[in-house]
Amino acid sequence: MREYLLITLLIFIMLFPIPNFTGYSVKDEKNEIRLYLEGDTNSGEDNNTYASVNVSFIESFVDKIEKTFWDAQYGGYFYSAKFGNIINYTKSLSVIARAMEAYSKLYNETKREEYKNKVYDLISLSEKFRHKPSNLYYGFLDRDFSPLSTKNRLYDLYGNNSVISNIIFANSLLTVYEILKNDSILVLSKNICRSIYKELWDQEYGGIYSLDANGNITKDIEVNAGFLVLNLKLYLLTNEREFLERAKAVLKIVDSMWYDGFFHSYDKKFNPINTMRYPPEKVIELPAYAYLLSYKIFGEEKHLIKSLRLINISLFYSWKVASGGTLLFLNQSYESTNEFMITSGSTLHYLSLIRDLIDNSLIKKYLRRRIAGYTKLLLSSFITPYGFPYKRGMFNKIKDYTIFAANQFYIAYSILLAKEILKKDKNPPIFLYAYIEDDYMFIRVVDLESRVKGGVLIMNNSWYALLYFVNRNEYFFQYLDEYKGGDCIIQFDDDSGNTLTLRINIESLPRRERGEEGGEKPAHDILSLLYYRFLLLYVLIIVLIFHIIFKSKVKVIERVS
Repeated sequence: MREYLLITLLIFIMLFPIPNFTGYSVKDEKNEIRLYLEGDTNSGEDNNTYASVNVSFIESFVDKIEKTFWDAQYGGYFYSAKFGNIINYTKSLSVIARAMEAYSKLYNETKREEYKNKVYDLISLSEKFRHKPSNLYYGFLDRDFSPLSTKNRLYDLYGNNSVISNIIFANSLLTVYEILKNDSILVLSKNICRSIYKELWDQEYGGIYSLDANGNITKDIEVNAGFLVLNLKLYLLTNEREFLERAKAVLKIVDSMWYDGFFHSYDKKFNPINTMRYPPEKVIELPAYAYLLSYKIFGEEKHLIKSLRLINISLFYSWKVASGGTLLFLNQSYESTNEFMITSGSTLHYLSLIRDLIDNSLIKKYLRRRIAGYTKLLLSSFITPYGFPYKRGMFNKIKDYTIFAANQFYIAYSILLAKEILKKDKNPPIFLYAYIEDDYMFIRVVDLESRVKGGVLIMNNSWYALLYFVNRNEYFFQYLDEYKGGDCIIQFDDDSGNTLTLRINIESLPRRERGEEGGEKPAHDILSLLYYRFLLLYVLIIVLIFHIIFKSKVKVIERVS
């Protein structure tokens, strides 16, 4: 009887599921799936004034980028420059895709034929990247459009960089088609979509796969969410069920990659490889749009909820509180890990698409404020005489002056898509949450338009400056014993002099335990769970073996006697 009980226990241990990367030991409001609308002292009112984007400025900017990056000898665009000098002569399909979007949008705004002609020239140029046997495109080629000489498999035809480039290009063709209404452009996008599915769909585990630098098969959320958007848009434009059914299949794959959001990379079975959440256009903004578009077509509430969760992260957690701008790295619990920010067209691009698609009027107002505010930041604070550097540090200090051609065209297109620029900011920052950890009070406030310039705490007629904690993207105050039990006033100002005033009772704030590395302590430590499970399994097997041996010896003794 005991043997059966032990065997049953062993089977239970082996079958008991291992938890995923989702739980935390401390309940934290910021991990709830909702927008922080209650924190806005204006109850969602928008007192800002706005102005239309200056199209002529974008024309001048695009002309400057064209002159900097165009290769007069071989054609096409160089990959990157620094201080106006080309530093990478590689040719990239993504640059062509983003330039097509910018020029088609400029044509839509100005009706100048030269912009339309440029779009057609770029589509013709893209043929140099096409691999005719598969009808897929290389993402990167040498200056003369010959294959790159590299052992890095990311640049292979099936490499991650090339697969992402194919999806960006196919989606860009649809942007162009919606403006120019040329059926041959739509057909080209459809053919690329079919070729991606034919060549790269994983018949064993599902999803579009790609190769990492070492040639290992990986699954990428940017690839699969981008492919989902491509099929959804093709269905909306053609009403062909082929694309609808394919979108359903890809949507299931995207859902299987969800761990309270998305991680940087997964293996072929969708197990997370890198659990950092970066870059934001890959793991936050594109999937937020993909889920919202899925909700509009399929009507399932769970996809709207996931979209809202990612919109919430984009507005309040991937935004640098003290500087304004988009954070490059977030950890598993959506906390900032360093000071780096990026300047990319993706934030404006996807938030503008979401703004035009979402029904909730209050969320539309929040998105309008962020989009117009970010546009102003781009054109007033982030731009240099040479364009937009990609990476910046604390207080917008430029960390790397490299200018990427694709990103310049992408920003130009996205600013036109945004339509508006902030003229006058009249809204205060928004309060999200506050908590106590050890002897410190941490508090997060976010300014949708720009940055929180600073904060002060007023207690017992004394004023104390709040300090900014870079790695948490929060303000904090040392919570000393003499301050316990009393109410305090906290004020935060934004760049435009708008003030948020809060009255907080410190003792009433929730408490959070400090983890080993100073952050929240995960409730599920995967490696420890595996270790202890196998240790227990090993001990029980030994006990079972000894028990069986002992019982057999007893039986032998009984027979002899």
